[in-house]
This record gives sequence, C-alpha cells and structure tokens, in this order.
Amino acid sequence: MDKPRRNPTLKDIAEHTGFGRSTISLALRDSPSLPEKTRRIIQNAAKELGYRPNPLFSALMTRVRQRSQSIKENIALVTRLSEHPRNSSNKFFSILYEAISTQAERHGLGTEVFTYEPATPLPDQRLSQILLARGIRGLILFPGGSGSRKEYPELKWEEFATVLVGFGTRRESIHRVAADYMYDMDYAIRRSEAVGGKRIGLVLQTATDNLTDNAWFSRYLFYQSQLPAKQRLKPFFNKESVSASKQSLLRWYNQERPDVVISSDRYLIGAFRDVGVRIPQDLRAINLTKHEQDDSLAGIDPVTHEVGYAAVDLLLSLMQTNQIGIPQHPRTLTVKGAWSPGKSFPE
Repeated sequence: MDKPRRNPTLKDIAEHTGFGRSTISLALRDSPSLPEKTRRIIQNAAKELGYRPNPLFSALMTRVRQRSQSIKENIALVTRLSEHPRNSSNKFFSILYEAISTQAERHGLGTEVFTYEPATPLPDQRLSQILLARGIRGLILFPGGSGSRKEYPELKWEEFATVLVGFGTRRESIHRVAADYMYDMDYAIRRSEAVGGKRIGLVLQTATDNLTDNAWFSRYLFYQSQLPAKQRLKPFFNKESVSASKQSLLRWYNQERPDVVISSDRYLIGAFRDVGVRIPQDLRAINLTKHEQDDSLAGIDPVTHEVGYAAVDLLLSLMQTNQIGIPQHPRTLTVKGAWSPGKSFPE
C-alpha cells in the first residue's frame, strides 16, 4: 500500500531553489520587498513541489505580525438599516450590534459598519473595493432594512469569509447564524399546555414571520395538525400590526375563543385591553421576542446576544482556517431561546 504523500516544507523549497527560508516565506506571501522575478521562481517551485500552506499557522502568523505592528484587524458589518444599528430603536438590532462588537473585541478584532440602505445603495463594486483596501477579510451580513431592494450587495465573495445573521434574504449559499425559531415556538406551546391551555392561538404579522423563514407559522400549523378538528384554531395572520387591526383582532378572539395567545407583537396586551379582553384574566399571553426586562409580559427571550457571539465565533473560525468565498456546503447554526416569566402568563 502506498504511503500518503508528505506535504513539502519550506526546507524542501529552499533545497530545491537555493534561497533561504526567510526569503521563501516572503515570496509565498507575495511580499513586494522581494524582486518580482525572485517571487515568481519560488512560487513556481512551490507549485511544482505541491506545497500547501497550513491555514492555521498562516492565520496565526498573520495575527502575530499585525500585533507586532500595533494593527487591529477589522471585520465588517454590512447592514441595510438606514441608521447605525447602535442607535436603532429596535432592541433586537442594538443588542445584536453590542454583542458582535463585544465578542470581536474579545478576540482582538475591531468592527466597521457599512450601511447599505436600499434607497441609496453604495455601488456593489465600490463597496468591495473599499473593504479590500481596508484589509477586511471577514464580513457579517447584519439583518434588517427595507425598501425596494431586499438583497445584500453583490460583493466579491471569493475575497471574504462571510456569515449571515438571520434570514430575510434569498441567498442560501452563505453560512448562517439565527435564533432557533422552531424550538422557540415549540417551547411556547409546551408552556401553554403545561398550565392547561387547550385552545392555543397565534397572532402574527406577515412581515415579522417572513424574517423567521416562516418557521413560527409552519411549526404552529404542524402542532395544529396533530389536534382533533374541534380543537384547531385559525391563526390571526395579518399584514398590519395588532395595534392597527384591533377590531379584526376582536372578531378573531370572539370566533376562536383562545385561552392562550402566542405572538411577537410588543403591543399585544394593549391591543386586547383596548377591545375589552383582559390579560391574563380572560387570556394568557406569550411573546416570542421578549427582549426587554418587562415583568408585565411573559415570553421567550431569543438571547440575541448569544446569536451575536456565535456569529463572530463562526466568522473567526472561517478566517483562521482560510475558508474564504462561497462554501459548497453552507452551515446553519441556531441558538435556542430561554423562558422569561411575566404577569401575562401566570403559572
């Protein structure tokens, strides 16, 4: 049986070309400090010998050289928000940004935000040029944004390691980190059943569920399909928020008579109160996106900070192992939410 072929070393290339190891190391990094002719001779010899650099060692030495020069490598957050995510009124965006920045700092990385508002987008080619000119190798596609253009810019993906947070895009070929929306829905249903809930209703806004890749809605429909026909409820699935649909919400409540309602709308309690439905006396309520420390509303904390940490950790692992470009087999990493008690769901 043939032995596996040994990967040539810098010593092998040195013996083959007659150049010293330090010169060979510079040539393999295509350093301009060497004459081009010297670089080409060494690079061709390395190719001929079948030399393959160790990506872990290369990444380590890159960081050592950067630290010795007091240079901090940056990663880019590409966002379609019209404002800096730090200043967003949406808690999800501000928590996520803070988590990404904190975790990047722990790893010795800086962060730069590139706002890609669909209404006035920066040309794709120009954005790639800016990122490369700044020596950025890692990208996190930050969620959010609206407008006629729904997609992220078409970048020179072959130059970057890229991680997408959440869904909200037709791109399926990028590594992704997201909340485990199916688990969170299952958990909310189990908590409802544990307190004797028999008629568990769902109130969702179409646009919000789309951002979960319709995971909430599809999981709820699967749960309903397992029930006897008399126990099944028609979900309240609307293009508008519950605040703008109060009378429709009341008609739905009177028709379906739920004893528990699951939603992601922060104004759910107020909307029901305004139409005369008392929470929790008439109806228990669970919020699927409880970001605030508010004891009036029970729900699932999607631990958004953990999603941010995981996105940075995944990106760094890609960068350190030189996994650049569009992957052949993209990974999806999900983070399970945690229960957060509140007065809307007495247990």
